[in-house]
Amino acid sequence: MSQEQSQSYSPPSWEPLLVVALAFGWAIFGSMRAVELGFPNGPAISDSWLLHITLTEVLAGVATFALLHFRGYLVLRMLPVPNLRDSVWGLFLFLLATGLSMLVAGGFSRDQIAQQPIVAMVASAHVSMPILVVTAMLNGVFEETFLLAYLQRAVHAHGASLAIGVSLLVRVLYHLYQGPLGVMEVLTFGAVLSLFYWRSGRLWPAVFAHMLADVVSLCA
Repeated sequence: MSQEQSQSYSPPSWEPLLVVALAFGWAIFGSMRAVELGFPNGPAISDSWLLHITLTEVLAGVATFALLHFRGYLVLRMLPVPNLRDSVWGLFLFLLATGLSMLVAGGFSRDQIAQQPIVAMVASAHVSMPILVVTAMLNGVFEETFLLAYLQRAVHAHGASLAIGVSLLVRVLYHLYQGPLGVMEVLTFGAVLSLFYWRSGRLWPAVFAHMLADVVSLCA
């Protein structure tokens, strides 16, 4: 199945559910657990935490790719192909999505922002640039490949609203630990990437924008 053919890919309903469970189930469970516990102090963002995330995504990615390969999905054609033109588009998407996210944050008072879990996590972050860049690259590829190149395409036949809505729902579910502000920013950022991918079918701009967001958020 080529990338173009997968645009109209219509798998049985259980397949996307299993893909989401394999790729994001661990993150969704941890995120919902944080909500249940009332947003306890999140983990310190450090090199060891980033490496843990990287290892977990590698294992989840291998398991998910194995499932899709068994199902006859040509998984290598799901992966983004970097190029200069799409990198420029990725920079544009990053700036647009970041600007819209800042507008969303403007709806929160200064005191509300200070109480957000994601703000405390970022403020206490202490990471080295090489590990941050590697983690951002892997995280961008991992999330956008399964959310857009697979999940959004798998629901494509049901229309834009459902396809984009399902991928946004999954994206939000594993970011609930960030609190209301983080969720709204993730939803805004994800909507920009999802809409672009729906119209263009090009994955690298979304991946590159995601990478930039991860790096800049912890370097600001």
